[in-house]
Amino acid sequence: MEKIKNYEIGATSTELASDFTLTFFNATMDAYEKFGIYPCATLAQGMLESDYGRSTNARLANNLFGVTASGSTNEYWDGTSRKAATGINFRVYSTPYNSIMDFARLIASKYPDCAKVSMECRNTLSCAV
Repeated sequence: MEKIKNYEIGATSTELASDFTLTFFNATMDAYEKFGIYPCATLAQGMLESDYGRSTNARLANNLFGVTASGSTNEYWDGTSRKAATGINFRVYSTPYNSIMDFARLIASKYPDCAKVSMECRNTLSCAV
């Protein structure tokens, strides 16, 4: 199972991005195959939202995308949440894999235009798909 690494202060953004990609690429491929969200788009969004897996939500809740705890439970999210210092409830996932799959499910089902745009990454980003 994939694990988010803890980084020492001083890791470069290239090192962080490389490790994040190597760690979660297979999960983003599964999400692509099931929901049609291009892996590079999912990886980029996850890096941005979770500070390369170092954010509080990523570390404590396996939540790589800052998905709030609203909506219905599904096969990837069982309804568990955690309240952040801001007072906002965020989803807690059993694994980062479930976070990736739920994010792709959410984008594909609630934001189909964004899902289509994710495919534009194929033309602009280098990603081994």
